[in-house]
Amino acid sequence: MAIAVDATSGGTSAATPLTFPHNISGADTLLVVSTGVFTAEAIVGTVQWQTSGGTTNLTKAVSLEQLGAGDDLGVGIWHLVAPTGGTGTISVQTADSTPTFILGRGISFTGAAQSGQPDAAGSASATTGTVISLAIVTVADNSWVIDSIATDNGSALVVGANQTNRGGGSLAPEMFGAQSTEGPQPPAGTVTM
Repeated sequence: MAIAVDATSGGTSAATPLTFPHNISGADTLLVVSTGVFTAEAIVGTVQWQTSGGTTNLTKAVSLEQLGAGDDLGVGIWHLVAPTGGTGTISVQTADSTPTFILGRGISFTGAAQSGQPDAAGSASATTGTVISLAIVTVADNSWVIDSIATDNGSALVVGANQTNRGGGSLAPEMFGAQSTEGPQPPAGTVTM
């Protein structure tokens, strides 16, 4: 079965936790949540998938936190293999009880490998006026690459060639965050986001 996007969702909040609805259906599912946090500690404490059947914590795949002195920005990607299907809620809880801004973007896939996630991971950062680029080397054929970006300097966010914008948001004029994907990637190898 080929990997396919099942559903996307997202939300923003000035209070913790951020919660937003998401619906998962299909076989061999994978839930990925991108987070952007602007707060004194810039750390996401937990990301959860909540359904009528219970609550499950997602696993942190990659994160950049505390990007510099006085720059209280945290970015992360979290995942859950084989989440309980149906309508549920994604919850993003910060470690700091008084965030300035929380952004969350959820994307679920069908036809995803049910072990060995993530296939590859990495992180990059840049300053105002620069392009952020990262080469990820996938291991499996037909992998999808997901990125998460956040800025607190008012810079416009634009996806690169071959990337699909999966949405984003802003809560204040200078705070933006977004998620994009690139896939499938046959054969395995380098993908630049």
